[in-house]
Amino acid sequence: MATVTVRPIPDGVGRRGVDCRPATDDNALVADLFEKVRVMATRKTILTAVGVLAASYGWALAQTEGKGEDAKREPSASSRAVRPRVASENTAAELLRKRVDKVDWTDITFDEVITWLRDQAEDRVNVLPRWRVLSGEGVDAEKTVTLQLRNSTVADVLNEVMDQLAEEGRVTYHAMEDKLQISARADFDRKLYERVYVVTDVVFQVPDFGRSAPTIDLQQAGRNSGSGGGGGSSQSVFGGSGGGSSQQDLEEEEDEVKERLEALRRTIMRTVAPETWGGEGADAGTQSGPGRIELFNNRALVVYNTIEVHEMIIGYFTHH
Repeated sequence: MATVTVRPIPDGVGRRGVDCRPATDDNALVADLFEKVRVMATRKTILTAVGVLAASYGWALAQTEGKGEDAKREPSASSRAVRPRVASENTAAELLRKRVDKVDWTDITFDEVITWLRDQAEDRVNVLPRWRVLSGEGVDAEKTVTLQLRNSTVADVLNEVMDQLAEEGRVTYHAMEDKLQISARADFDRKLYERVYVVTDVVFQVPDFGRSAPTIDLQQAGRNSGSGGGGGSSQSVFGGSGGGSSQQDLEEEEDEVKERLEALRRTIMRTVAPETWGGEGADAGTQSGPGRIELFNNRALVVYNTIEVHEMIIGYFTHH
């Protein structure tokens, strides 16, 4: 099938300066049709020429159909290209939520567990055990696991495996985008991440219009309606401040929002991994960790801490 290109060409080739020649010359029938249309473009409007071109090309296509493989063309590189699959925001987290009907393992190796995880991921998640770091916790590919579970999730299975591999939670995992990383807890805790959490839905306070709300004078409204259209100016039925908030009211509202935001910061520091926090807002003498929470614009918390702490606050962590 001939490929058609329509491109500007120098003056003198058609009155409208349009080249309607086929890009390939191996089909004499189609080439002849396009030559006629090119000539037409010098005599009539380009719109008419394009209309005839479309009709003629459709007829030529019908004539060339069914003439064997010689009439076919290989698809272009662009048409053969496959559009890459767009991963969701956190495919690793989706893997952890995946339902598992049954697990019945007896003395299978940790390496076999990793293979099972990759099968569950269906090539959508990279499962990355950090073997060198894990070996420092006494965990290698040949360490065995025995587990029976029904009607669970991949996360449930993985939690049980982690408990069998090492005591006291020394081995754990984290899900970020398309990566499921398995390593020692101390390894993950070495790196801190900063995130901004907008919490206006938590600290928002409905303004108090008690002092500044307008009042309506019904008697004045009646007098205005009875005055007719005599042209006299009627008085407003609204009294009070007209509904506007004074500067003092706005400042008081902002102070109250800041107090709520500060209370939220202290609550997080006292209840979510309290040993990891330090700086302003931390309890003096009891907290000296590297984590920080700063207030921003009375609307957000800027949190700096480990992945695990972020996940305690907001859920599955996404690395930007």
